[in-house]
Amino acid sequence: MFNKRIDTNINFILLLLIELLVLITLISNNNILLALAMSLTIILTIYIIKKNNYLKKLYENESQKLEKTKIKLNEFDRIIRENTLFSITDRYWNIENVSDSFEKLSGYSKEELIGQRHLIIQRKDQTDEFYTPIINTIYQNKTWKGKFTNYTKDGKKYCTQTNILSLRDEKEEITGFMTSSKLIECD
Repeated sequence: MFNKRIDTNINFILLLLIELLVLITLISNNNILLALAMSLTIILTIYIIKKNNYLKKLYENESQKLEKTKIKLNEFDRIIRENTLFSITDRYWNIENVSDSFEKLSGYSKEELIGQRHLIIQRKDQTDEFYTPIINTIYQNKTWKGKFTNYTKDGKKYCTQTNILSLRDEKEEITGFMTSSKLIECD
């Protein structure tokens, strides 16, 4: 962005110089100055055209690289969504997003999960003592790692090794939470 601004300013200055040379030659009625001004005008015009063509090619190359990166990121996102159990919640623990594999394993649709708390899939008999160390770890901006026993929509038990971390804004205030899990054998 900064270099583009400099190039634009240089082009503007060069155009002003061209106009100034033409103006001087018209005022002076000197054929030598007129020839010099015309030569400089042609040289500066060619320079500006070449510079603009160079910048256009540079922009096109960067745009192509950006598009390729975007395609790779979309593919990476698809692979993660299909193969990783993850969810994102707001700061009140309401589910905002889940991966396709989370949805498939739980038996709930995304529409059923979004807006719910994770309690929809977790054991109903968990006490506050179970959740206290989890909350304390996460609020210290650390990742909590542990096991959960969960239940599918139709009541089948499954267990996960889960990581939970807080999502924070630029002020380091919690905006939500992210869980990533892998399926493990239940004890």
